[in-house]
Amino acid sequence: MRPANPTQQITPFGPITGRRDKDRRTLAVPGVVFLGLFLLLGACRNTSKTATGQPTDSTTRSFGDSVPISNGLLGRVYLLPDTTHWLPDFDTLTPVDNPIYANEINIPWQKWSEGFPGLRNRVEFFGIEYTGSFKPVKASKYIFRLISDDGSRMYIDGKKVIDNDGVHAEWGVRDTIYLSDAPHTFKLDYFQGPRYELALQLYWNQPDSLPRIFPGKDFILYPPKPQSYWWLWLLAGLALISIVFLVRKKLQKKNTPGATGTTGTGSGAASPTSSAGGASGGPAQNPLYKDSDRSR
Repeated sequence: MRPANPTQQITPFGPITGRRDKDRRTLAVPGVVFLGLFLLLGACRNTSKTATGQPTDSTTRSFGDSVPISNGLLGRVYLLPDTTHWLPDFDTLTPVDNPIYANEINIPWQKWSEGFPGLRNRVEFFGIEYTGSFKPVKASKYIFRLISDDGSRMYIDGKKVIDNDGVHAEWGVRDTIYLSDAPHTFKLDYFQGPRYELALQLYWNQPDSLPRIFPGKDFILYPPKPQSYWWLWLLAGLALISIVFLVRKKLQKKNTPGATGTTGTGSGAASPTSSAGGASGGPAQNPLYKDSDRSR
């Protein structure tokens, strides 16, 4: 059945006149504006979060966060002299008191003027040593590409895999290594020279896949294990055993019969008879004493 007015539109809810249709379009405009503002606020809120979803500033969004994590890398920050042009030996330097923690190596090229947690004014001539362990999901050949501005170097199981050292602009070096599905130690050294530009990104891929940021879903990260002091406990245990042995030996010697001359009938003890005879000049000790003298 057709409506009486041919200009009316048919909808599942009945005919709509032109006036009602215009009113609905008018009401839809504020809704669209409100939806756009809501999406914009959500996007702004997401930009203030790290990869772990925690609100932070641009510093923690880059090199790491000051909050320890159980599935990431430990980063030690070092202050370097303004004559640094190559990676130093971090083992000979003392890190700052505030370590950082990162769950990925992904600092794209950027202007750097924020510093670190506790070192907000340090924007040049600093170094970072990331350490930890990781386990591949499967054994395979892996291609790693290390991009940095300035120098960087990567080690796996103590072996240098990539060397991208020196003061230079953003530059990448890659190499291929076979990894078993067992845990492997990981270390990445980085230093920033003169201000203000910097970058540090580590990509990986297999021969038949596209590059992705390390670690992704194919590697499981572990923080570095705390230094073990088992040998100190061993030395303390041996020292305690030695002390107990010496004390027991001394007590046994003290309680041995005849050791002090106050107990027993050993050669060092004098009998009451001989002592009395010696004091009175009796027969046992005076050969001039005669039997005739006894009757007197």
